[in-house]
Amino acid sequence: MLSHSYSLQSLVAMEEYVASCTKKYLRQMEILSSSGKPTNIKDWNHWYAFDTIGELALGDNFHLLDGESNTDFVDLVAAHMKLGATFFCCQWLGKYLVNQWVPMKWVKDALYRREKLKGVTTELIHRRLAKGSDRKDILARLIEARDPDTGEPLEEAELQTEAWSNIGIPSPYSLPLLPS
Repeated sequence: MLSHSYSLQSLVAMEEYVASCTKKYLRQMEILSSSGKPTNIKDWNHWYAFDTIGELALGDNFHLLDGESNTDFVDLVAAHMKLGATFFCCQWLGKYLVNQWVPMKWVKDALYRREKLKGVTTELIHRRLAKGSDRKDILARLIEARDPDTGEPLEEAELQTEAWSNIGIPSPYSLPLLPS
């Protein structure tokens, strides 16, 4: 239903959003380099990546490059991805790990952070639905999507799940890049 969101034509149409994040990132790098202060470039690369993903997937960035609680957000995504990778690798553990009485602190913490990440994403989706937009990004494609059988648009819960999955899908390639 949504494969057209990732077609070459759609990706080219979203190039301007990537370019705007790239300009902001480069501007921050200029400021940092002229300050002469040491910085952790890994953090800035995380913030650039997630602001770009936010632009493409939700039509708004997370303002991480602006310095608005940036490490907290990356930690939310990292916790979610680690939890997802654990569930993927050890699927049989899933029924035990999501139990609220599980004595593993890291699991409880990851579940809490996962819910917080969903909240951030849901807020951006609600903001977009309220104000509307003519942007041609992945969220716009999700809003325009229709069920092939009924012709009905996605329900809000489906829209949120699809949009959220673009932010937090665990990947064996991206997981090692996140902070531990």
